[in-house]
Amino acid sequence: VYVHLQTAHNVRMAAVRNLDRPLLEFMQLVIRQQGLFIVASDHGLTYSPYASTEHGRMEWKNSPLLMMVPKHLVTPEADAALTHNTQQLVTKWDFYKTMMKMPETLFREEVPAATTAVPNRPLKYNLFAEHIPRNRTCRDAGLPPWICLCAQWSSITKQAQLFRYQEMLLPIVAQFLNRANQAPQCVHFEAAHLDIVEVRHTGENANILEATVAVKRRATP
Repeated sequence: VYVHLQTAHNVRMAAVRNLDRPLLEFMQLVIRQQGLFIVASDHGLTYSPYASTEHGRMEWKNSPLLMMVPKHLVTPEADAALTHNTQQLVTKWDFYKTMMKMPETLFREEVPAATTAVPNRPLKYNLFAEHIPRNRTCRDAGLPPWICLCAQWSSITKQAQLFRYQEMLLPIVAQFLNRANQAPQCVHFEAAHLDIVEVRHTGENANILEATVAVKRRATP
């Protein structure tokens, strides 16, 4: 049974509380029937002021995943793999492979090769049967630097830095808006709000920026 909790798509995250009781009852039903219960999200909250906070950005890039598996389905080998992988860098591509391999891994059912094929991505792991390397990096996992959680975020507060990045970002935003709106002539914009967070990397990407830019049309004299 697949259930999409559309109620969770709410800026204040208040409506989703109404699902607590029905979700608990459904979970208890699944457990009584010795079923596999999975709660997953493709991403965290992408809007509202909370999404711009440090915790909000962390949740967006590190979406929740809860899996409850009946004990009789978990072999000693699967238990060892799950225990190991709990503390490793896991991606949704690992989760997809795990899901597609689940009939074979847990129920010993043969699955046609075509149904278990995963799109061409970096190395993926079956969480029930394979051990993810402890030294796995974001590059190994196919994660771009801007979404890698191994980096240290720090807010930019110096006015000179903000002005420099504003001068760099405004032309890019203006060009995008003019192209998207198919403006007959170039429309000039000025900054209405600028929120920039800098992430520092020790690899080949020394500085990567995440920015929220609000612009307004510049008044004509």
